[in-house]
Amino acid sequence: MSYFPDEKRGVYDDHVFAGRDLVAKCRAAADATGAARMLDEWDAKDKRSRSKFQRGGRKPWLTTEQVILLRLICAQYGTFEYQSVAALIGWGMSKKMMAELGIVMPRKITPDKLYKRVWTSIKHAESIIDPYNDYSIYRRRTYAEFDAYMENVDPAFVQERMERSLLFLNAFTQAIWKVMPPWLRGRCDGHVAVDATFVQAPARPGWGKDRAPERFASSDPHAAVYARQGDHGMTAENEASVGKKLTKVGWGYEATFVVSVANDPTREATFPSLIVGASFDRPGREPALNALAGIRAARRAGIPVKTVTGDRAYGNHPKVSKWALPLRKLGIDQVFDMRFRDLGRYAIVDGAMLLEGNLYCPCMAHRDDLIFATLDYRFGRQVVAQAGPQKGKTVHRRITWTEWQKLIKERAKFLLTPHGRVGKDGKARYRCPAMGPNPTVNCPLRKNPDSSDAQLPLGKKMLPLTVNRGGYCNNKSGISTAKPHPQNAVNPKDPNWKPADDDQIIAREVQHLQFGSDEWIARFSVGRQTIESVNDRVKHRTALRFDNTQGRRARGYAATVWYTALAVLTYNMKHLARFLTNITPVDRDGRGPVKKNTVRRRDEHNGYDTPRGVPNTQPVDPDGIPPDGYEQPDAA
Repeated sequence: MSYFPDEKRGVYDDHVFAGRDLVAKCRAAADATGAARMLDEWDAKDKRSRSKFQRGGRKPWLTTEQVILLRLICAQYGTFEYQSVAALIGWGMSKKMMAELGIVMPRKITPDKLYKRVWTSIKHAESIIDPYNDYSIYRRRTYAEFDAYMENVDPAFVQERMERSLLFLNAFTQAIWKVMPPWLRGRCDGHVAVDATFVQAPARPGWGKDRAPERFASSDPHAAVYARQGDHGMTAENEASVGKKLTKVGWGYEATFVVSVANDPTREATFPSLIVGASFDRPGREPALNALAGIRAARRAGIPVKTVTGDRAYGNHPKVSKWALPLRKLGIDQVFDMRFRDLGRYAIVDGAMLLEGNLYCPCMAHRDDLIFATLDYRFGRQVVAQAGPQKGKTVHRRITWTEWQKLIKERAKFLLTPHGRVGKDGKARYRCPAMGPNPTVNCPLRKNPDSSDAQLPLGKKMLPLTVNRGGYCNNKSGISTAKPHPQNAVNPKDPNWKPADDDQIIAREVQHLQFGSDEWIARFSVGRQTIESVNDRVKHRTALRFDNTQGRRARGYAATVWYTALAVLTYNMKHLARFLTNITPVDRDGRGPVKKNTVRRRDEHNGYDTPRGVPNTQPVDPDGIPPDGYEQPDAA
């Protein structure tokens, strides 16, 4: 029985109900976050720091624990509005349930007064993590007024509240780790993927190119412009393209998620794809540091992380001090795609060839087909034909998927073998491919008794000059620490590219899987598919409706962080429940069943749609096609 049985609900007409099972499930998840305790401790600290002349105000009607629980119940229905909490209390739960939750209704209260009390309680809980809690968003201000406010902002106060919001957000992301069964936690091997997703603000944008002192700023002025192209921030190039080339522009924030992916990409997932870490910032602001913050938060919660998959915004793109070296110090390996400008370009590192994230024998410098294999497959290049009817003419060389994979397998014979892990300083030891118990090439410089005719023979003309030979060619054991050589060379076919000559090039460029190999493609494709699917489920699916800003109209940094935290925990709860209804069986080695190659519905259109896994710009190869989800990069 509702509290207002005869009252017309009007704006509070939200179909949210609190059954006993739903309340028990949400209460367990809310308690696992520990967010109520964190907020209460921060609130007490803020009260102690106030001057005795500052008014404390009336105590909120709902406690922080009740606010979190009630908002989490509403989020299960895909609604994040403040009115939904008032509707839940007034019409969605019985008086007995209200008593169990400790909610005491005042006498002679109306729905509007109930909403006011709910609104005040929620706003108080949000203000504890709000970096700009003294900025009113209930009237428009000019840019001059906004700039005057920002000049008086205390950077230390803003930084403290930003750190609070990050701890608060990750308390929600990691709550699911605490409530899942222990046997399921043991299945997680620590493979994750990172990506940033746009969180639109329910406010009108403030365009940078129209920014004049007398113009009105956005009602959510601490958000920023999101551009689909480039680094997603409003750079000068993107700003000049507003309304012309930019196909997707928005106003809001950017959330970076760390998502668990399958342990073995060739088999069915034995662990659900959950968001285990997150960070929050404006679009295009330090993507590497934001992803690193989410990874560290997951590590602090005891969640294993040993391999990170990311797109080209990560990998060898950020500064090494912001991404690669911190990951190395944490003992985490990378799986990333190469930028277009890095395809087919190499540097000489201690006599070895550093090409597309891997170290190869320097003798491969004489094999242009192997060096430019990825470039020839993805985009092609202008070459002079050596045979055929077009001999001597410049033609556009482009190879198929099968040809590319054949060259990658042949390139693997030149691959240096890791001798231990990459150190915390980014350095590593590798062995010459002609040495060791399983050599893959037969080099004239080595007298290896284990060599056989099945290995790739290297001619004397392929050997590097004596002055360019490093430790891999000169050391008797063929083992050396990868570091730049004084005779650093560049690809003679591309004189415009120069490799870095610092001692951090290994940490920035090297990844533990061979780029383009079957293992790399499987790990990279599954990681990218998984995190894009998670972003879609959190934002666009009707069950959550988080991307609908009309369902979360409160503005401000803190309000959006609360929305994101509730959406992440709701997704994790729903996805875990769905996974437990159909648990993937494992064998004695803990592996799931081998994946079956099922035909997607759009592939059954007899060629009237894009062929399976092949982008529109990719020629169809009758002998072999790329796997599903393999990313075709832009030419920019």
